[in-house]
Amino acid sequence: MLITLIVLSVIYGAFLLSAGSFGGKGPEKEAARFARWFSGLVAKANLSKRSFKLICSPSVRTNVINVEWQFPTESEKYTAAYDCAFMRYDSVVYESVYTPQWNSLTPAATIKVSRGREIHYIIISELARARTNKSP
Repeated sequence: MLITLIVLSVIYGAFLLSAGSFGGKGPEKEAARFARWFSGLVAKANLSKRSFKLICSPSVRTNVINVEWQFPTESEKYTAAYDCAFMRYDSVVYESVYTPQWNSLTPAATIKVSRGREIHYIIISELARARTNKSP
């Protein structure tokens, strides 16, 4: 009886831990995940005093957003986890540059996150603050 109770408790606990991943829509979760990742990227840039370019195409949907660090040059990628695609929204520019000396992202960026007909947006201000919204 005790063993059965322990096994059921473990299964129930695993279900509760994984239940958080089922709530909400894919693009909304992906946008929030990217916003957290981007905040970490800005903190890393400020600590290392290195600039980076955030690269996202305005014309091609992709599941990867590229980052190119400056001095020394190296690349980093953010890959969508919820079967979503990214595309720069309402812009012809495909890259924005973050400069830690000025704590600014030029130009500011709005990125559309989509999966099928579901859409959510990541809005990154000139001060490199990322937030998400249902509309741009």
